Amino acid sequence: MKTKGFTLIELIVVIVILGILAVVAAPRFLNLQDDARASVIQGVSGVLNNAAGIGLGKGVLAGLEHKAWAGSNTSDDEGREYHYGFPATKPNGMPKFIVLDSSNNLSKDPEFVWAVYDNYSPGYTVPVYMIFTLSELVEAKTHYPYPTKEEIEATQCYSRYEIHAFADSSGATAEVVTDTSGC
Repeated sequence: MKTKGFTLIELIVVIVILGILAVVAAPRFLNLQDDARASVIQGVSGVLNNAAGIGLGKGVLAGLEHKAWAGSNTSDDEGREYHYGFPATKPNGMPKFIVLDSSNNLSKDPEFVWAVYDNYSPGYTVPVYMIFTLSELVEAKTHYPYPTKEEIEATQCYSRYEIHAFADSSGATAEVVTDTSGC
């Protein structure tokens, strides 16, 4: 007698083999968690870019575009600090312009951590910056609860807000640098 099709056992064996292949291969092709982290960091970069633009507008209106942050005379009437018109890389600078979650409190935000590199002195052209990453990616070991900039940079999953002062101390430019290669 001639039969057509598969037997029930053959069908079950094929389904089991396909199931095993799916379990082994799916995580390699569906790297959703890494993509989600990278998207969050890209979102932080967008927030920082927008805040720098809005902050520059407010800094120019306050007449602070030619003043370096020096601890005095670089704040607007709302207490926000500026560095050549851009939101400063200080707790009263950029953090006053951004909202990364509903609590609007970066110092107590469990989702994000940040560090500051700020060695500004007149005529010194090394950038000052704030660097942000997801708290799940870095364990704050040095300055608990805040990680160092090196600990954040080691994650290769961060957004960095930089201010580059001109050598003649006449002004500055700001940019946001994003690295998602380690997300």
